[in-house]
Order: sequence, then structure tokens, then C-alpha cells
Amino acid sequence: MKGRGNMARSQIGHEDTMTQSYTKVIFQKKNLCASSWLSVFVSAFCFVSLGCNDMYDKARWKPLEKNNFFADGAMARPLPEGTVARGAAAGNDLMSTGKINGQFADAFPFVVTEELVKRGQNQFTTFCTPCHGRLGDGNGMIVQRGFPRPNSFHTDSLRARPVGYFFDVMTNGFGKMYNYAASVTPKDRWAIAAYIRALQLSQRIDYSSLSDEEKKKVSDATVHPRLNSSEGRRLPTGRVIDDSARVPSGQKEH
Repeated sequence: MKGRGNMARSQIGHEDTMTQSYTKVIFQKKNLCASSWLSVFVSAFCFVSLGCNDMYDKARWKPLEKNNFFADGAMARPLPEGTVARGAAAGNDLMSTGKINGQFADAFPFVVTEELVKRGQNQFTTFCTPCHGRLGDGNGMIVQRGFPRPNSFHTDSLRARPVGYFFDVMTNGFGKMYNYAASVTPKDRWAIAAYIRALQLSQRIDYSSLSDEEKKKVSDATVHPRLNSSEGRRLPTGRVIDDSARVPSGQKEH
């Protein structure tokens, strides 16, 4: 009996040892499998992360940065000739060219309203006053700082120009003035042309032709020094208001 008990204990002990061994092997295999999957996951994550990061933060140049790759040394490239922005294709009509049958038109492509003139004043103040000044006399801020002076809109020559001429100059540029086709829409260019006409009228109107209400407004109005090429003064009464600037000798009008 004693021998059988020892044999049974020995057999149980052997089974326990085998069970522990199998358990250890299985656990090691599970760890190996988990480790493999973890490695695969980490590798995939790194691959995706690095790839996306390259796409998000790849080498690039700033628009106006210097670049010696191009002959002119500029990173920003000029648009190919004939490039037209989507939806901005110009036709041959009055609205797009300021011309009728190839000649500058002295008519607007739509009815001129007070709202349109006010819009023209807004756009004129934004884009034109730095050179032309608020009165259109050519004494803008950058002119006062040394830039060549443009001609006054109040000369006889420019007063006689058809309104389509001013639209064309804004569209295609003239002399040292670059074009504003990319900055100002065609309708706003026409609005500016309408406001230029209003400016021209304001400097040549006969005071006696004004109504009493309009005369009172003129009498009460004081021209601000910064808005006039000369010193601040009250508008004169009883005569034709004319602040036309003469064209300096040798200078072309535009």
C-alpha cells in the first residue's frame, strides 16, 4: 500500500510538472503572438504617421520668397499670357471693354444711381486715392512722398475724355499705373468712373445754379486740409468752383 501511495504521488507530481510546462509554453506563445501583433501595429502606425506628416508639412516656398532656381530670382511665377480667372472671361461688349465699335464709349452699360456713385466713392478711396488724392487732383499720399504725380482729373483734356476711357485705363493700366483688373470687378470699375465724373462736376459747378438748400450745405462745409492739395479753406461762393491743376510741361496726361 505504501508503495502504491508513493507511486500515485509520483504520478501526480509528474502530471503537475507537465501541466506547468504546457502552461508555460502556451503563455510564451501568447506573449510572442501579442508581441508580434504589437510590432506590426507600431510599424504600421509609424509608416502612416510619417507619410501623412510628409504630405502635411512638406517642403514649400513662400509666395514672394527669393528663389535662385528661376532666372528672375523670384519664387512667385507670372501667370501665362492669356490666363483668365474662372468666371471672369471678358467679352467684347461695353461692360467688359468700355468701347462701342472699337471706340471709347461715353455711356454706361447700366443706369447710374446714387447707390452706384457711393460705391464708386468707396472703391476710389480704397484703390485710387494713394496716387490721385481724394479730390482727384493727383496729390495723393505716395505722390507727396516722391512718386510721380498723375494728372488731375480736372484738366480740360481729361474732362473731355469719354467715360469708357477711364474704364479702359483701370482695366489695362497706363504709364506707371498698373492695371486693376484683378483687384476691381468690372462693375466697380464703372462705379469708379461714375464717381470720377461726379468729382469733375464738383470742381466746375456754377454756384449760382445751386438750390438754396445746396448753397447752405456748401456754405456750411469746410474743406479739410488733408482732403485738399492747398490749405484748408471754405468753399468760395458766387463763382465757378474750379481747382483744375495744370499739366507740368513734358508730362503726358492719363
